[in-house]
Amino acid sequence: MPRIQISEPGKTPQPYKVKLDRETIKIGRAANNDVLLTDPSTSSNHCVIRRVEGGFILEDNKSTNGVKLDEQRFLKLDLNQDTDFLLGDVEVAFSFSDEEYDVLAEEDTFESEQQPMLPPSKEEKDKKRKKRASVKRKAMEAENEDISIEEDEEEEEEEKPRKRRSSSRASHVIAVDEEEDEDEKPRKKRSSSRVVAEDKDDFEDEDERPRAKSKNKPKPKASAPAPRRAQRIAAQNKSNPLVTILFVILCVIGFFAGLAIKHYVENKTFLLNDFLNKDAAPAAPVTPPPVTPPPTEVTE
Repeated sequence: MPRIQISEPGKTPQPYKVKLDRETIKIGRAANNDVLLTDPSTSSNHCVIRRVEGGFILEDNKSTNGVKLDEQRFLKLDLNQDTDFLLGDVEVAFSFSDEEYDVLAEEDTFESEQQPMLPPSKEEKDKKRKKRASVKRKAMEAENEDISIEEDEEEEEEEKPRKRRSSSRASHVIAVDEEEDEDEKPRKKRSSSRVVAEDKDDFEDEDERPRAKSKNKPKPKASAPAPRRAQRIAAQNKSNPLVTILFVILCVIGFFAGLAIKHYVENKTFLLNDFLNKDAAPAAPVTPPPVTPPPTEVTE
């Protein structure tokens, strides 16, 4: 059984044994791999080991840090006896026993597929740079949008208490204006009745004045309707029937307490005791024993 020994930085080496007739062995950080890695330098699906006639071949699966052997990066790597290579920063040692080596030797000749990774051309480098630049621009634009949205939300939150304060002040002013208007109404009625009763001639003269002046008079401003909050406060301030009932009960208790004190001062007895004794049944009268008259003497 071929052995694959994984040596991650800062951890003890972990050996894996694989059957000789197994076709593929997946290596990476994802959960669907056969050999799991945890080092961040490796990719989710880093590489695959394939079984071919006469041996094994390792293929890079477009990983970020690739497969390296002697500081050379490879797209495909032939795995011979005691082959040591790197997956990112993870050291991997591949080996098999002499018996397995004999079995592989009996098979067809092993065809090498080893393929080193050539350095990228200028066009590929330019494409990668453009992609990175576009990704950075998009990230910067997204960050700026998030910042602007957060600032707008903060401004809206700061304006909310101000609007509430202004609305509460306006409702208070409207309620005060309504109370003043209600207080002024009976005053106006009284003054108008007095004027009519005292001087009717002046009232007639006022009717004969030109109507142009009445048109120029400023119309009284209609009081704005109070908001719902002011209406709720006015409804809460109205007299509660429970309060009146409690007040009547306290008055009755005070009245009877006064009677009890007055009775105690005059008679030195409690009014409740006298009331209970009066309601009790009267005791049966005691009848004195019959008095027998003394015997009279008969004289001849």
